[in-house]
Amino acid sequence: HEPAARYLRETGNPFRAVGHDTGNVMGRAIRQRGVPSTLVVGHDGLVIARWPGGLTDEGIDRVLRPGVAKARQRHLVALRA
Repeated sequence: HEPAARYLRETGNPFRAVGHDTGNVMGRAIRQRGVPSTLVVGHDGLVIARWPGGLTDEGIDRVLRPGVAKARQRHLVALRA
């Protein structure tokens, strides 16, 4: 355990901001059905794209990249308004 503890002391703990969704309130709000799952969330907090399960090349290329592009476009439109 010491090597892991030393690593976290030296680099910081990337999980310190992880929250606990008591009662699955957030999970229900975003229609989360299982883990792992990857979401693209727009600047307005709306879920634009979701890929259930582990990341795959197909999921990244077919769903997530287009979702990021759509999120960027929606944000640019909102900035111009």
